[in-house]
Amino acid sequence: TLESGLGQARLNIRPAGVDVLVNGKVIGRTEKGTSTLNDVKPILLSNLEPGNYTCIISHPFAKPRKQKKFVFRVSKNKTTECPVVELWVPDHELTYRNGVQDMVKMIRISENEVEFELMPGMIVTERRSNVSIRKLTPR
Repeated sequence: TLESGLGQARLNIRPAGVDVLVNGKVIGRTEKGTSTLNDVKPILLSNLEPGNYTCIISHPFAKPRKQKKFVFRVSKNKTTECPVVELWVPDHELTYRNGVQDMVKMIRISENEVEFELMPGMIVTERRSNVSIRKLTPR
């Protein structure tokens, strides 16, 4: 019995709507999963020659960078499980009373306040009455 000399890779990239390129070739865009609200389907790449592959992920609204790059290694007859790679992509637009607008990643909306990330790691709480909120449409 002959064994295949090819391998596979499972890319775990978040959030949905992120463009994925492997070795300069467009693979596609990440898609929402079905199990949880923030679930994203992994991308399974099959029939890969053993070796190193360079993956670039990008999104036009990502902060602080529009893209990230990482390398994964494929081995013969194995599936490489890549760790989760995430881009920080805003999902809401806030408009303050003074007209200033920010694109943010929403954490929580209650009757009295909103909690959001203004940029990666910067969590802000604002009175609900001081802002209007618009959910950004996914790509």
